[in-house]
Amino acid sequence: FAPSSVDLMSVTVYDGQYSFRQNELATKGIEHGGHKMSAEQAKQFEASPFMAKARQQEEYTTQLSSERDKMRKQRDKEFQPSEDDFTAPKAFDYDRGVNYYTVLGVDEYASLEEIKKAYKKLSLLYHP
Repeated sequence: FAPSSVDLMSVTVYDGQYSFRQNELATKGIEHGGHKMSAEQAKQFEASPFMAKARQQEEYTTQLSSERDKMRKQRDKEFQPSEDDFTAPKAFDYDRGVNYYTVLGVDEYASLEEIKKAYKKLSLLYHP
């Protein structure tokens, strides 16, 4: 039995978590497939244009995050970012594909009070 072209179907699903893990493996230099780099290979890799661009991207991301935190702190006096925020356990599994600020109808720099008001408004509207 030879399937016709109508019988064949290809399904591709984008898995963001898998892509994120692959990116982490590629950019953080984590061992992949049990192969290790020699000291010389590691030195060459660190000096490569790819790693120079990765460092540049990391610096730019840090700068943007810092600017965003400063703006947010100006608008919301309760906002107190700390390094411990990155190691704290997650309170909720967030969907990376959803912009929760847009869902609530507030901007990215909204104060905690504005976010709470928007949440309460929507919860009263959509609660059964």
